[in-house]
Amino acid sequence: RVASMPSMEVFQRQPEEYREEVLPPEATVRVAVKAGVSFGWHRYVCPGGLVIGLDRFGESGKYCPAFAKDGFHPDQVAAVVEMNSSRMTSPFE
Repeated sequence: RVASMPSMEVFQRQPEEYREEVLPPEATVRVAVKAGVSFGWHRYVCPGGLVIGLDRFGESGKYCPAFAKDGFHPDQVAAVVEMNSSRMTSPFE
């Protein structure tokens, strides 16, 4: 499942039923990818999840080829998820 969340504030204002449809509580192995500051995203990935962010001032925004140097190419993101998959937990394992 892939969910896009352009605004955490708008998402939080949605009814709980909608939020649980988008991020089902039983889906506890979660990864958030934000080409910007990672602050705030941990609440959505659960304790066993992973947040991939860019926590340096002045380097966020729309995707551009330069983001690959910071690890935001899809192949790089997939590799980070794979490397961390053993530490991510699920109640279904």
